[in-house]
Amino acid sequence: FNLKQDIMKKIELKKIKFGGLFRLSCSEDAPVWIRDEYDRREGRYLCYKWDDVNHWTYMRSVRGVYAV
Repeated sequence: FNLKQDIMKKIELKKIKFGGLFRLSCSEDAPVWIRDEYDRREGRYLCYKWDDVNHWTYMRSVRGVYAV
């Protein structure tokens, strides 16, 4: 029985709302990311770290993430 996996459910990035918080792994130590707008040219969502807005990346909409 793993309590962490029961609390943090894995979902697709496209199901996170604009400005929603998520983690890339099922760990309390993992950094928190924020989902930003969808870039049609790239075909991906722009995401950045909560504690460092200069650290951003594009992520596919079907990527598995853990909602916070």
